[in-house]
Amino acid sequence: MTNTVDYEWTIEDTDSYGDIHGTDEMSIASAISRSRTESYIENCKPVLVLVRMEGNQDEGLLDRQYAYIKSGELPKEFDGGSLVPKYILNQYLNALAKV
Repeated sequence: MTNTVDYEWTIEDTDSYGDIHGTDEMSIASAISRSRTESYIENCKPVLVLVRMEGNQDEGLLDRQYAYIKSGELPKEFDGGSLVPKYILNQYLNALAKV
């Protein structure tokens, strides 16, 4: 079976210790806007994350990797070493300019 790769923009509501108290998947524009506001969860801050998920129908989810946006910059690769596709980077930059 051939693996497929999907990407999703997520907000992680994270406390000062780095513990995640909630996650929400949303469009890139909504995620950027939400990352600039207060968290819905007390004593947490919203963190913008690009999630890469690879899997197939037979085995399900095989790999999940994260790219955390820091200081407005999307990293060139995920924490597991996969590269962030150029079209995703362009999607992020275009949305950033509009929000």
